[in-house]
Amino acid sequence: MVNIIAIESHFIDQVWPRVEGHIKSALDHAKGELSIETLKDRLKAKESLLLVAMDNMIVLASIVCELVDTESGKVCHIVAAGGKDCDSWLDEWYNQIVPIAKDQGCVRLSVNGRKGWEKKLSKYGFEYAYTTLHREISE
Repeated sequence: MVNIIAIESHFIDQVWPRVEGHIKSALDHAKGELSIETLKDRLKAKESLLLVAMDNMIVLASIVCELVDTESGKVCHIVAAGGKDCDSWLDEWYNQIVPIAKDQGCVRLSVNGRKGWEKKLSKYGFEYAYTTLHREISE
């Protein structure tokens, strides 16, 4: 059975070796906009929240969320999500993240990620919002 566990900020250093690979794989697609060191610092400073999907003490996935104040209300934004076998933990993650977000006064969940997340999350009511395009500028 998969469990989703919120990791307290004072345990980040202890769990880091088990989650760093998942987070790094997610950030590999972020075009260098966020470093793994910065993300770890944010987790330790309680600026972000780390959720892990575990099955029999095996970490299947690591998800980093942050609360963002916007003009339309507070948003629980998923900054990074990485791991394996997402079909085994996605339902449980969704069932737990909604009450956490509501308790924090959030009006919305949002995710930045690869295109495949759109299909995976559509069954939970997530819908396409906008596209971000990028182009490297070289000399």
